[in-house]
Amino acid sequence: MSGSTSEKKKSTILIVDDERSVVDTLSAVLSIRGFGVLEAYSGEMAQQVLEQHPRPDLIVLDILLPGVNGLELCQQLKADPELKSVPVLMITVITKDSDVADGFWKIGSGADDFVTKPFDPFMLADRIERLLARSKGTSRSIH
Repeated sequence: MSGSTSEKKKSTILIVDDERSVVDTLSAVLSIRGFGVLEAYSGEMAQQVLEQHPRPDLIVLDILLPGVNGLELCQQLKADPELKSVPVLMITVITKDSDVADGFWKIGSGADDFVTKPFDPFMLADRIERLLARSKGTSRSIH
């Protein structure tokens, strides 16, 4: 894994979730792994963060947000020429006890990946690393 630490240092992740405990936990895990982290607790706050920090390397986005929800925000991001290539990993609790597959929500939202809450933050960090590697076109395997 040559250069992985310097590669991570250059990667910034925007975490958008109205549950502060989710943001705090995921932020801590990603920071330990060397990522830069931006935080937002609503769709509107995420839009403000994106105005100040125009292009994160990946966005972790909850669906159930106050105001502009995650599905709407994801669709806006994917319609924006500057942001459409930024990978979006959606997280939510709404499919936890549902017969609706995660793939349905992924397709409907335009997200690049989808994870149901509750999740293990270290496993989610692994998925973020894989998604970043794929989006950067690297073939490096992450374990």
